Amino acid sequence: MLRLNGLTLRAGTKTIVDIEDLTINPHETTAIIGRNGAGKSSLLRAIGLLMPAVFKHYSLAGENLQVGKQALELRRQMAHVFQTPKLLSGSVLYNVALPLRLRGEKRKTAEIEALRWLDVVQASNLAHRNPRTLSGGETARVGLARAFVVRPKLLLMDEPFSALDVESKMHVLRNMREWLHLAQTTAILVSHDYAEVSYLADRLIVMSEGKIVADGKPGEVLDRVDIAFVRDFAALGGGKRGVRSQ
Repeated sequence: MLRLNGLTLRAGTKTIVDIEDLTINPHETTAIIGRNGAGKSSLLRAIGLLMPAVFKHYSLAGENLQVGKQALELRRQMAHVFQTPKLLSGSVLYNVALPLRLRGEKRKTAEIEALRWLDVVQASNLAHRNPRTLSGGETARVGLARAFVVRPKLLLMDEPFSALDVESKMHVLRNMREWLHLAQTTAILVSHDYAEVSYLADRLIVMSEGKIVADGKPGEVLDRVDIAFVRDFAALGGGKRGVRSQ
């Protein structure tokens, strides 16, 4: 689905992300973990062309692309879900339908699809609410619906469940794989949460100082006791219990 070579992201003279090669397989969910400042969110934003990174090679869905010239085309094939989704004035339905309207869909068609995805994430009762009246958990579900509505080839998620209470988070995690399947999308998830990795990840990447230091199936990566952060991360989840075997 995604193939990157020679990704470099700098802030002044400091290199924030330095990735020689990264391939994301179709219809998999890849989780990225690491200490604060490891470069996780920066990598996600670089992939989504939200930060001015340099790429030697960028391929999406098998198509080799020139990032500078085709940035808008690339962005329209992706969707982002952040910790706190930014919702505009107007109804929830307006916000979820908006990405389709911006892509040229007629209002009725866009709203029908928006209502469908609000129903999928069990937020259809919020359709006519003002976003300012939503709780953190409600806003998170609306953000997911808005991302899914465009059926992105690549879904980029940066700690999207952090605003959910425990009960709401577990409900979302139990259903998220089905929602990803319905959207027929490939996902990359930045997370600090063992449960999120346990429920969702087909693959686990560990970053440190802007580089990938471990990459593989979750159970295999969490066996890497030579990496202190991985050892601590696994300990928070009670060892490897709950990580889906691959």
